[in-house]
Amino acid sequence: MSNFLTKIFLIQMKNTTNTQPLPLYLLFLTEMWERFGFYGMRALLTLFMIKQFQYSDTQSYGIYGAYAALIYFAPIVGGLLADRLLGYRYAVVFGGILMALGNLLMVGTTEITTYSALAFIVVGTGFLKPNIASIVGGLYGEGDSRRDAGFTIFYVGINIGAFLGPLVCPWVRQEYGYSYAFAVAFVGMLLGISIFLIALKRLGTNGLPPNPQKLSKKLFGFLRIDWAIYLGGICSIPLVISLLYYYQAADYILIPIGLLAFGYIFYTATRSDQVAKEKLFVVLVLMVFNTLFFAFFDLAPTALTVFAERNVDRVLFGFEIPAEALVALNPIFTMSLGVLFSQMWLFLAKRKQEPSTPMKFFYALLFLGMGFFWFALGSFSLTDAGLVPLAFLVLGYLFHSLGELSLSPVGLSMITKLTPKTLTAMAIGSWYLCWSFSNLIARRLAGLTVVDKNLPPQETIGQYAEVFGGIGLVAIFIGIILLFIVPTLRRWMHGVL
Repeated sequence: MSNFLTKIFLIQMKNTTNTQPLPLYLLFLTEMWERFGFYGMRALLTLFMIKQFQYSDTQSYGIYGAYAALIYFAPIVGGLLADRLLGYRYAVVFGGILMALGNLLMVGTTEITTYSALAFIVVGTGFLKPNIASIVGGLYGEGDSRRDAGFTIFYVGINIGAFLGPLVCPWVRQEYGYSYAFAVAFVGMLLGISIFLIALKRLGTNGLPPNPQKLSKKLFGFLRIDWAIYLGGICSIPLVISLLYYYQAADYILIPIGLLAFGYIFYTATRSDQVAKEKLFVVLVLMVFNTLFFAFFDLAPTALTVFAERNVDRVLFGFEIPAEALVALNPIFTMSLGVLFSQMWLFLAKRKQEPSTPMKFFYALLFLGMGFFWFALGSFSLTDAGLVPLAFLVLGYLFHSLGELSLSPVGLSMITKLTPKTLTAMAIGSWYLCWSFSNLIARRLAGLTVVDKNLPPQETIGQYAEVFGGIGLVAIFIGIILLFIVPTLRRWMHGVL
């Protein structure tokens, strides 16, 4: 498998080294290892809580949903602080350190260390996630045709890590236990932040604080502003722990704050000139469809993992695949097909036939719905033991991956193209905030699949098929709605694809 991954990376290097900035590949490796640690831990989390703490499915889905919602809410704060004060570089380093400490705490495998670890990772992600993408955007000038391809390459790096983490960590868990599996995730985080420190020398002025002198000013006569930001991040950890423990309360805090963030972007749009206003309106509209896409897509680490554990025949060539490892199907498809998508967008762009970003979103929703249809169709081909053949899960994840590739990389690129530079990191943070809302919705959707785990699989498959089939229909219907407004969105983009 390592040879296969190396081949994918070398193909991408061969095809793009002459056209893409060299720092892109160091950022690629940074994100790859950081995502290795993050996704490795994430793949284990739901079943870890069910097995280690004897939590119910509903409680585990609730905690995971609150955790994921906070993960994608935090970047709105980290992005704003980096935009206005800290700069992207320092934010990434600080966030990476906090995330590494979080992964280290997971090694304890107790309830106290687990809640604390998740809180460290939430706060760290807020500082790291939007700002490393902002640095990637800073590698390209206005109108640079390499931008979409560059973000797709960066997204391949994310998915190499997102593939290896869920593959390696569940195997280590199966052989040696949870503590060793979480320790492996910690090592991945350390590698990621180490590579970023090497990349700093090659970034020039990209990602430096917008006003370095302002950071050295003192608050209350003794505390520098930059150190106040770091201290504030650390002091927010107990609040995050509380929101994870009382996960139902997360909705009442995240939704109003999220609406304020989107309202700020809308307010900024209304005060802009006509072109900038319409571009920001496009961003807001596509954020809605992004939210709906990932509300369905993000069932993978919760309902789909539990579905794989209890209702899917995971034996392949005499070896039983850990259920957590099957979430690696999505990143391996995304990683391998990302090379093809990157070249496809360049090929179509040169011939002026590349679909607009809104049209790519339509394709994403179409593929997503088809993926859920494959999960549902498995109920008609059960094995003698009443289990769904593995092939149906593989095909479902394949279509989900096609949808993700049609939306996520170009979505990040769209943000950096359509928003003013002074709003870039906050807009990217708002883009991730969409996933915060998505996970609040996904938590409830996952609840629709809760069944009595003591029943045989042939008696529970009907409920899974009904829910997955219904989600597929809704996803395609939402895509059709988007298709009708694509012409208007294209006009508001003023020539930006």
